[in-house]
Amino acid sequence: MQKTAVVAIMALGLAVYAQASSSNDAYGVQQKFDAAPKSAIYTSVGVTVFAHQESKVLDIQPVDEIVGEGGTQFDVKFGFNAFQKTHEKDKARVYTYLWSTPDKNSEVGFGMGAEYLFEPFAWFQDLQLLIGAQVGYGWQGVKGDTKRVSTSADKFSYLANSSIANPTEITYTDDSYVLDINLLLGSSYHISKNLDLDIGYVYKNSRYQVAYRTAHNAAILNALTFSQDSHGVRVGLNYKF
Repeated sequence: MQKTAVVAIMALGLAVYAQASSSNDAYGVQQKFDAAPKSAIYTSVGVTVFAHQESKVLDIQPVDEIVGEGGTQFDVKFGFNAFQKTHEKDKARVYTYLWSTPDKNSEVGFGMGAEYLFEPFAWFQDLQLLIGAQVGYGWQGVKGDTKRVSTSADKFSYLANSSIANPTEITYTDDSYVLDINLLLGSSYHISKNLDLDIGYVYKNSRYQVAYRTAHNAAILNALTFSQDSHGVRVGLNYKF
């Protein structure tokens, strides 16, 4: 499923950029964009604040105690955009990005994304709506770290249907890894020829691979794979060179 998502987002990026280079719309009517829109290198910095959502693994263990949950994510994007010659507004963006989430075990990662922009109101041409998608790969450098959690649940207690809700310590036997798939929906305000302000909603699906042992039963290796959904709001500034 993850491979399919990666291929789909790559295809979206190509389709978005191809559409940005088209001179006619679906009805054969001349668009506002020139036949060969200008392209530019651009960069973006952004902050996303994710809401805390309670979720559990092994039926009882809170996920946020294992990988973190909610918090603030910082990102930097580098990519290409296609934009109108007349108003210098973006029509499409294709980029790579880096992210850091200190609240989630100092998680860091990288990925790629694509966005398509359009004007919803002819009378307010500085405002555009934005839809996009991203796929990324990240990790948490936690191997050897120890932390306290609220339950002593492990794979054995889960299978035996006898989870124990007693606090204990866990020790990570490896770094944790994550595949992120994000969907974006928001707006972009054209501040100047080179600068845009983005504000939007972000849905994030993170699929984690973690490995740890509990002090309660150190003989059992908890090698787990699970998904975590997050919802947030991103604010970012884009600069075209």
